[in-house]
Amino acid sequence: MTFLSNRLHGRIAFLLFGRSPGNVSPLKSLLGMGVVIMPAHPSLACHHQIRLSIYEVARSVYQSLNLQNLSHPSWIISHVRCGTVKTSSQGLCFIAQAGDVMVHPPSLPFSEYAEFPGEHEWFMADLWDENHVELLRLFPVFPVVTLKNPAGYSAQFAKLLLAWQDIHHPLRNARVAASAYDLVLQILNDWEDRGSPPRPEPLQTHADRFPAVIRFMHEHLDQPLRLAELADIVHWHPNYFHKVFRQTYGISPGQMLRRIRLERASMLLQTTDEAIEHIARACGMNDPAYFSRWFKQSTGLAPTAYRRHLRRQRNHYPSSP
Repeated sequence: MTFLSNRLHGRIAFLLFGRSPGNVSPLKSLLGMGVVIMPAHPSLACHHQIRLSIYEVARSVYQSLNLQNLSHPSWIISHVRCGTVKTSSQGLCFIAQAGDVMVHPPSLPFSEYAEFPGEHEWFMADLWDENHVELLRLFPVFPVVTLKNPAGYSAQFAKLLLAWQDIHHPLRNARVAASAYDLVLQILNDWEDRGSPPRPEPLQTHADRFPAVIRFMHEHLDQPLRLAELADIVHWHPNYFHKVFRQTYGISPGQMLRRIRLERASMLLQTTDEAIEHIARACGMNDPAYFSRWFKQSTGLAPTAYRRHLRRQRNHYPSSP
């Protein structure tokens, strides 16, 4: 992580090993990881990376509030610690009371109005997963999320604010990143526990359409996927879909698909004993020889050499009996 102009930019990489209950939700399987346990079996390994940037952290106390048509290039996440706020955007209005969190998407004008005193705990942030998809678009939370444990959220926010203000501490960036990620995780968990109400369509942008496409890629990696098929998911012409996708992520849909296939292949080689031909088919390639050439060109190692290298490293550390 690097520290620049009192802003934090960093990457959090989580590696979780161990057996998880069968009833764990996709969200909690993806995000609920903060410990490292040696694997009972390598196929139980789970990998997740988050890239996180924090631009501001503050606690605001006011006698009244009248913010009109604000817009920011990053997400604004604001907990109403006390008071009642009317927030609006794109013609939609919502009421946020004490214990609620308002989630304002980037570059979408919003207003906040409060007639009486109140207090907000807020921060500005951007969060992306390993495929450069914004986390709060992958999980399109409702504009107002009611917390199950507001006191616990405020306690964690106090840690975030303290870490943010301690600019000379050598672990400042790590503490800020961990605290902010924990707050976002609380919001996502509470949103999911309340049925995952989606962000209303008027508050969605082009960027909100693409997580469904990327989920489709993940779920159909063993199949040949055509541009027209991916464009149909968002009901766009293939050429327009390709253009907007590249504008959003900086890479084409085909490049994104190849990146996801490489990640899947790497994970399967590391965490399973599957034969190379089976892994090739799981990644949408019926020719193991072509898969091996493609993998070596992408990583510098052939699949079998890659697997041996990782296992040699893993065997240097004591494993569970």
